[in-house]
Amino acid sequence: MLLCHGKTDAWIPIEESLAVWRRAARDAELTVARLAGCDHAPTLGEREDLDGVSPQYERVLLDWLDRTLPPPG
Repeated sequence: MLLCHGKTDAWIPIEESLAVWRRAARDAELTVARLAGCDHAPTLGEREDLDGVSPQYERVLLDWLDRTLPPPG
């Protein structure tokens, strides 16, 4: 399971959220990313469009997918 948290998220404190996820996930593997410059959404500067998506979020997501999904074919 991939969890992405904005480092400056004022809505949900990261450590409290992670504690809940760890209890709920039980034996599931958790990957946690803390996104610099992001609040609650994975965007920079509080933008709400695709151009505002954090490049770090994109890298984290693609890396996680590469490690998690089986190879094609």
